[in-house]
Amino acid sequence: MKDFVLKGVFLEHIMELIDRYLQAVKFSLPRAQRDDIIKELRDSILSQIEEKEAALGRQLTKDEQVELLKKLGSPMHLASRYGKQQHVIGATMFPIYWRVLKAALGLAFLVQAGASIAMAAAGKPFIQSLSPLLHYPSVALSVFGWVTVVFAAMDFFGARIQVSDRWDPRKLPPLVKSDPRKSRFELIARLVIQIIFGVWWLAGLHYK
Repeated sequence: MKDFVLKGVFLEHIMELIDRYLQAVKFSLPRAQRDDIIKELRDSILSQIEEKEAALGRQLTKDEQVELLKKLGSPMHLASRYGKQQHVIGATMFPIYWRVLKAALGLAFLVQAGASIAMAAAGKPFIQSLSPLLHYPSVALSVFGWVTVVFAAMDFFGARIQVSDRWDPRKLPPLVKSDPRKSRFELIARLVIQIIFGVWWLAGLHYK
């Protein structure tokens, strides 16, 4: 009974490590293919574990599990193999580029929204206060252009961001429970509406 419990705990630990690895890989995969690729990778990893255990005649140790994942490569490196061929930015750098681009666009939006709110709070008319927010598309286009040019240049001149072979699977982020969430579009739309309402309300305070 004790051996059975210990085996269950060991298998649970193995699956947690694999799930944490796959979770990190999934983050950098194309959204439309994520589920299929993760299922394929999970089956492949479990098959490799079974083969090694059959050859050794015992369960793999924790260190052997870690070494197996290391041989597969870091999550970002593995995910890059499934990315579509990019003409401007290579598949290895594309996941990093995509994260940086989204962060830069989000930051630019917050700056423009902050400027609109500040103008409204300073007593500017509603339409004038909305001006920074209305200019966001052109700002976003500039941000997109500069980020793309920088990463394309890095890729062209071979200055690729190297992922160290010394990465440790045991230091992967913990599992995140998937909760039903509202769509990203709905969240963004609600944020924009709230900002516009806030600008209107602040601008209106000065005309009461």
